Amino acid sequence: MEPDPLRVRPDPTAMGDARASELLRIVRGSPALDRALGALATLGLPAGAVAAGAVVGTVWNALTGRDAHHGIADLDVVYFDAENPHAEEEARARLETLLGPRFPWPIEVVNQARVHEWYEAHFGYAVRPFTSVLDAMHHWPTTTTAIALAPDGNVNAPFGLEDLFALRVRPNRALASEATYRRKTERWRALWPEIEVVAW
Repeated sequence: MEPDPLRVRPDPTAMGDARASELLRIVRGSPALDRALGALATLGLPAGAVAAGAVVGTVWNALTGRDAHHGIADLDVVYFDAENPHAEEEARARLETLLGPRFPWPIEVVNQARVHEWYEAHFGYAVRPFTSVLDAMHHWPTTTTAIALAPDGNVNAPFGLEDLFALRVRPNRALASEATYRRKTERWRALWPEIEVVAW
């Protein structure tokens, strides 16, 4: 059988960290995420990565013995391009074409260079322009979900991976509101009763 061009084999030693290696092993074990990384590599988005909920949910499902797709609402793809800030819809459409109609989740593509343009209208308070994907990640609602995995196997996890593998969710108060944190964690606790939710 011909190898699937949308499946990737990131180097598990790239981070030199046992937890990062385990994260990559679990992600590679999810055909949907593996194909998503391959499609993302084809697009070549600047600092492009699969991030947040789909990655975290896949790990939690592996750790708790659930189906790989359980509880995952969508695929979050992030990138950073200040020169071409409004290409998200084109990128999403190209990903949908590459992944095909049987891909299990809706795809959300967010250029972190333009989050400040819509954040206040969506959440009710302003945010300064971010300077990179990593800068943006320092402001995501939980430290646990601040994870981005690039097609080359590079893992960005500014708060580390310990809480992820401990099934623990911790708030990041840099930007998110308590209401946002509560809404997210209540949904997750219903889907994964094993998780520990650290109080706001």
